[in-house]
Amino acid sequence: MAGIVQLAPGGVAQAPSGAVSIRLSTTGPAQVLLTGPGGEVVEPQFRVSANEVVVVPGKELLIGAKSSTGLPFASGTRIGVSFRSPAGVGSEIVRPAAEVGGHHNVTLVRLGVDGVLTDVFADGRRSDEGAWSRAWLRPGAYAYHVNHQDATTADVAWAVVLDASASILVEARRPGIGSFVETLTGIAATAFGNLPGGVLLATEPVRDVVGELDVETIDWDQTLGHDPAPWPRVTRAVRQAAAGGRRVALLLDGVPVDYRELTAFAAESATPMLVVVVGRSRHGLRPEDRAVQFWDEELAALDELAALDNVRLVSTTDLAAAVAQAPDLADALFPKVVS
Repeated sequence: MAGIVQLAPGGVAQAPSGAVSIRLSTTGPAQVLLTGPGGEVVEPQFRVSANEVVVVPGKELLIGAKSSTGLPFASGTRIGVSFRSPAGVGSEIVRPAAEVGGHHNVTLVRLGVDGVLTDVFADGRRSDEGAWSRAWLRPGAYAYHVNHQDATTADVAWAVVLDASASILVEARRPGIGSFVETLTGIAATAFGNLPGGVLLATEPVRDVVGELDVETIDWDQTLGHDPAPWPRVTRAVRQAAAGGRRVALLLDGVPVDYRELTAFAAESATPMLVVVVGRSRHGLRPEDRAVQFWDEELAALDELAALDNVRLVSTTDLAAAVAQAPDLADALFPKVVS
């Protein structure tokens, strides 16, 4: 064996000549999955075990893994794949393990007819550097993948805006706010293929705390600060977040006083927005979040905003319950398109 060659995210390498042994490295129950370009399952020339097969290149193959349990991979599961000659000749090509929690199956590498290996894992560009490696991001990523199994190659710039009025920053609510923002960030970052470029608190002046995300455990008490906005106004922060064409994820505690200005900005700029509002309304995430009678409706003032084509608005009366049902939240914010 001549040594080990690492297949970098998005990189290419030449597979060993002749037969190729393909072996998974995994932290959870998984088996090698081979498919053709059209998605058809391809059987290997020889299966050594669930985690190892031998193929003879001759047509294009997509090489990946599927869960052995029939359920999505557990949050935190990591899978990599290596390629070597069964005879031990030449180098071993290794695609390092990547986070696959929430997927039922993943495609990692393409083996071309010419023997060229190409990394195709959608999350490949997400190295283990910085906030992508943080454990707090994983539950949201898992929630997104539960019902979004197709790999995404999105590369979308976006930012978070948080209502920073006194009602939402009271001491008792801070842990729940933090947990929800972590989940929302994990969902949106996975869908958009990028971490947020800003996390803006709608204070006076607007404060960007995105740097606080690059830690193993976010101190939300410190991050949120103790100087709430005097009034629940968010449009200034949303304008700043949307600069440069970024999409915006917005968390509101009820109807802000500048809701008309916010609606006008969303309509005029056509900025794609994900809006989560604390309150009971017909846009409720869970049945118990929805208004049963007209007098139960708390967010009617936001109906015009919710009706815009570029806005996805969801409400909840309980942020902790929304976190507990994170896959439903992911589906509400990123509905699957039925073809």
